[in-house]
Amino acid sequence: MYIKVTPRYFPDGTVFISVGLTRGRHDSVLKWPFPHKIRLEILDHSSEQSRQGHRSRIWDPSTLCSEYFWGRPKLTGEPDNPECVGLSIPRQIFFVKLPVVIAHPSRSARYLWNGNITVKLTVYL
Repeated sequence: MYIKVTPRYFPDGTVFISVGLTRGRHDSVLKWPFPHKIRLEILDHSSEQSRQGHRSRIWDPSTLCSEYFWGRPKLTGEPDNPECVGLSIPRQIFFVKLPVVIAHPSRSARYLWNGNITVKLTVYL
């Protein structure tokens, strides 16, 4: 699988994070089309009591898009399967500040840690 981040997906600067399938060495033993539900999430680095992570809904490949997106990726010469699902996040969300009490030099914003975001992909087996 791969995760693709598009920083300015819409003119307003919305960030779009999507997921798709890519070929791998164990493709021959996996079940196709891809059968597992998935979820994307941007992790909040606040204390547990005040976390407000941004999560997608749980996507079920059997009900979204076609086998073109969830089928076994081609062996060679073809690009990865295109993305079918994603999570849109307003750009300003990344700059929401942590409360001063728990602020730390590397963690001054809820969703940024040393200038980076953490994206979590959950695959429900």
